[in-house]
Amino acid sequence: MSVEDYRDKIGIPDTHKLVILNCTSWEKGGRDTGYCIVEQRDSKGRAVAQYGVIDERETFPPRERTIHYSRI
Repeated sequence: MSVEDYRDKIGIPDTHKLVILNCTSWEKGGRDTGYCIVEQRDSKGRAVAQYGVIDERETFPPRERTIHYSRI
């Protein structure tokens, strides 16, 4: 799980930061899944928004990856 991958998916401006607040992960049925709460901060460090991000990756080839997010 990479903050840069989440930045690209959500479309965070270059002047803002994305900070992971909490993460949990589990593996079930050939999928490795992570759920993170991330916070978008502006250039002054103020919280702008929070997102829930689900990051899923297959554990067997072809190891496809899917990232879903929603603003919370």
